[in-house]
Amino acid sequence: MRLDLQRAVTLFTWLALVSAVVATVMRWRRRTHPGYGRWTIAGVLLVLSLFLLGLRQVAPDWISIVSGNAGIAIAAIIYL
Repeated sequence: MRLDLQRAVTLFTWLALVSAVVATVMRWRRRTHPGYGRWTIAGVLLVLSLFLLGLRQVAPDWISIVSGNAGIAIAAIIYL
C-alpha cells in the first residue's frame, strides 16, 4: 500500500476522531468540573467537522463543505 498525502490525512483524521470519542466516553463518567460536557462536545464536533472537510474529494459538497462549516461554527459557539 502506498501512503500518499490524501490517505495519510484521512488516516490521521480517523485516528483523531476515534481517540476523541474514546476520551470523551472514558472521561465523561469521571467529570467533576462544571462545563466539562460543553467543552467535550465542542471538541468532538470540531474533530468531526475537520474530518468532513477532509472528505471534499470523495463526498458531495453539501455533506463535506456545508456540514463541516456548520460544525465548526457550532463548535465555536459552544466553546464560548
